[in-house]
Amino acid sequence: MAEVLVVEDTILTRTILSDIMKENGHHVSEAVDGNDGVKKYFEIRPDLVLMDLLMPEKDGLTAIKEIMARDPNATIIVCTADLQDARMFEAIEAGACEYITKPFDNEMVSIVTEKCIKSNVLEEMQQEVITARTIMKDLIKNGIKGSIQALSKMTNKTVKVSIPDVSVIPPSDITDYINTDCIGVYYNFIGGNKGCVSLLINKQDAFEITKELMQHNTTIDNEVMQSVFSEIGNIYINSLINTFSELLDISISFGIPKNVDQNTIVEKVSDIMFEQQVSHAYIVKGIYFIDSLKICMYLVIYTDIRATTYKYNLQSATNYLIIEPTAVKGFEVFRYMIKRGFKGICMSKKHPKEIRKAMKEDHLPLIWLTNESIDIPNCVCTTNLLKIGMTIQSYYNKANNIILFIDDLKYLVDTKSFGIVNGFIEEIKMSSIQNNNILLISCDIDLIEKEIINQKDFEIIKPTAEL
Repeated sequence: MAEVLVVEDTILTRTILSDIMKENGHHVSEAVDGNDGVKKYFEIRPDLVLMDLLMPEKDGLTAIKEIMARDPNATIIVCTADLQDARMFEAIEAGACEYITKPFDNEMVSIVTEKCIKSNVLEEMQQEVITARTIMKDLIKNGIKGSIQALSKMTNKTVKVSIPDVSVIPPSDITDYINTDCIGVYYNFIGGNKGCVSLLINKQDAFEITKELMQHNTTIDNEVMQSVFSEIGNIYINSLINTFSELLDISISFGIPKNVDQNTIVEKVSDIMFEQQVSHAYIVKGIYFIDSLKICMYLVIYTDIRATTYKYNLQSATNYLIIEPTAVKGFEVFRYMIKRGFKGICMSKKHPKEIRKAMKEDHLPLIWLTNESIDIPNCVCTTNLLKIGMTIQSYYNKANNIILFIDDLKYLVDTKSFGIVNGFIEEIKMSSIQNNNILLISCDIDLIEKEIINQKDFEIIKPTAEL
């Protein structure tokens, strides 16, 4: 069912069109002229508009131009009695997608309107799929980042990964995609979200990593390899699922892990019963470097989780201001965006150890607002605004996709003049936008009321608001 708006000044014609739309199963609203049509369009945001051209007060052409100027995605069909009317062609040029002629042929009206509605709905569905897949791929890559950190701690070795891409394939194609003899570990989701996640490894690579971790202390057979890799897979997948849970703000439960290979995983995913159809699985072929070892592992995710929104969705080239007495919300958002894959830099009066422990980022770049002379790795200790500005710009020049978080400005305000601090913030705002980065500042309402911070070019966030 679509939402249809009929804009027609003649009651008989308006009724005829409304009845046709209702018979086709759509919900119909009516407007009596162009002014009324524009007003109701932006009140109800219909999927389709049937617009008469000749109307008092404001004619259809003017109304179409006004709607299209404010909403270029509007779907409008022109209703006309004269195919030679120049205004009809002007309406098409202005953005109307089709026309129907008076007197109306009911069947033709249905064909034209259904074509426009289906086309519009299809485009929306396609965009939703594209958006969901893009975000899912982003989530998976960030989840893998957390997983290799967990593997580094578990194995006490340096772990790196190369991911060419995240492929989206029918579950039946998993075996052909992997195309090698593997062992693996499999988790089945239970509860609100359905699906599964599995990690598989080529048997020869499993032998090599088992030999490396066991240090030749035991005879390596299939059972030993499966045991060692299951432990690796458990650490890996738990970290991955925790990342999903945090970034999507949902709780994901899973059952007891099971052993699989490239064939039995297809059988297991085929047994999953979804309430809504899920036709494709996400599969990642990752090349992992564990010290001197180079191994190939396959991550397979098949789930009904529709990842179309993040808990916090800050946009690049945007400045954000969180108004709060302490930076609790600010640190929460900052840590979340780092989890999403953004590179973070924090400017604070808090001790670096305290911040890094809270952020769970041992190497987080910091500008520590202190006059103490202390040598701390990846940390600049200063209250000199010129040096701070140069440090930030240097970091911007070295990396992309950055979020800069300033957790408080009171210390600077206490030691500098209001004007100097304001000018410094304006420069940082401009630099963040120019470098396509995110600036996030947490500050007390007192600084806003004293106009120490110019709110222009900031997205204002209340600490209780969801972004």
